[in-house]
Amino acid sequence: MQKFKPCDDRVLVRKEKSKEEVTSGGLYVPQTHEKPVDFGVVVSVGPGRVLTSGEFLAREYTEGDVVVFQKGVDLPLEVGEETLFLVEGHNVLGVMHGE
Repeated sequence: MQKFKPCDDRVLVRKEKSKEEVTSGGLYVPQTHEKPVDFGVVVSVGPGRVLTSGEFLAREYTEGDVVVFQKGVDLPLEVGEETLFLVEGHNVLGVMHGE
């Protein structure tokens, strides 16, 4: 199986449909308006990045976290037989906690 390790502050995610988009029976419910964000489970993360000041900026999420990121900033990437998405760290808006 292929593996992919992002560089710098990039994160590789598996996109998730939000709970209101798919019913418990698996039926797709179309949204009346588009949301400005996407959600995804972190599959792999880069080490972080060095700022222009020389300070190291560590990542704020780890593998398995559910992150929220800006819609349209992800780059699709085929890893094995799965399409995953590469997102730059500054486009990650936050980490979801709880239910």
